[in-house]
Amino acid sequence: MKNSEEIFKNYLSTGLKPNLDIKWNIGWKEYIKIEGNQKKIIDFTSGILVNCLGYKNKSLTNGLKKVINNGFVHSYHYATDIKNIYLKSLNDFTVDLFENPKFYLTSSGTEATETCMKLMLRSGQKFSPSKNKILTIEGNYHGRTMGSALMSSGSIYKEVWPLLKNLFPKINFPYIWNVSEENGADFFYKEIEKLDEETKKNICGILIETYQGWGTCSYPKSFIKAIEKFCSKNNIVFAFDEMQAGFYRTSSKFGYEKYDVNPDIICIGKGMGGGLPLSGLIGKSNIMDLALPGELSSTHSCNPLSCAAGNTVINIMKNPRFINQLNENAHLFSCLGRELCAKYSFLTKKSNFLGMVGAFIFDFDDIEKSIFFANHFCEAALKKGILVIKTGRESVKLSPPLIIKKNNIYKAFEIFDMILKSI
Repeated sequence: MKNSEEIFKNYLSTGLKPNLDIKWNIGWKEYIKIEGNQKKIIDFTSGILVNCLGYKNKSLTNGLKKVINNGFVHSYHYATDIKNIYLKSLNDFTVDLFENPKFYLTSSGTEATETCMKLMLRSGQKFSPSKNKILTIEGNYHGRTMGSALMSSGSIYKEVWPLLKNLFPKINFPYIWNVSEENGADFFYKEIEKLDEETKKNICGILIETYQGWGTCSYPKSFIKAIEKFCSKNNIVFAFDEMQAGFYRTSSKFGYEKYDVNPDIICIGKGMGGGLPLSGLIGKSNIMDLALPGELSSTHSCNPLSCAAGNTVINIMKNPRFINQLNENAHLFSCLGRELCAKYSFLTKKSNFLGMVGAFIFDFDDIEKSIFFANHFCEAALKKGILVIKTGRESVKLSPPLIIKKNNIYKAFEIFDMILKSI
């Protein structure tokens, strides 16, 4: 059998190159086995925050088997029992946050954020044909398809079609090591004032990541409250990209709740499908219903397998036992993370922990050195039996399954401490 690197060279596009040459074999609970490694590995990635319930989850497996036994795994837009059940579950799960919420289900995060963009544009057109600009934040990531990429860094679309970037203005991110809670609102308004008058007048939507993914970087609450006020005053749709934050990853049902605001739309995905491709939007009906009939059609929207997985995730997350375990795990994970960062000067200033997601941000005297040690940490952790997320930047992300046993949280941070001491 060829190794993963050889398979990549022979078959996969360069754009899909993995950042670690490993091959997963089997998984159970919070463990995975990697080919060529005799150890059972504790997964601190959740498959990039997707496998929130871990692996070999009996409830998830049984739900999927039931759908498969019905004889079809795809039904396009036609109704099925599991689709109806799931939509009711999703409504019950979110009705306390949105009054009469409406949903649109997709299969990938980038499709969800693209749909959010469409709804923002539809909203803008109610007020003026020129109200067509979408404001986002430098460093936020919303996907790789064209609209989502332009709402992020821009990618090749900005390089080849530079005029497009004028439709997607950006403001700077208020990193906590630069902007205090007291200065959050002022920072937002100063960033807005940097935009020209035509741009400010024609913003139809603002989309932000609930926390900046690469470093689990939160915002000052005052900054978010200022965005909400600005949107309300200027007929602007306010949306959160909750891909990495929703479904209890931050220890609350959705991450935006900690900012005490009421967005018009949230974009959801990753953990909501427990490992299957499931994403979408939840929003206020007056915004969600702006789409024209058929405008949001998606081939795999509400497919039975994904609906079964999503329904299982919600059923488990409604269980008080899950909530108790989650709260204990999140408290332990965040406390151990912060305590460990406090021991090392090169982690103290910028590292962040939020519920069941965190990031060691290496802060040495130059960026290349910081990236080198972040990458070294990932490789050293794998050798000692922990798989973490290699971001390719000066950070290492940590996001174990929500159901991980506490002893494995302790074990992981003991290993992290050993590695950091060697650095």
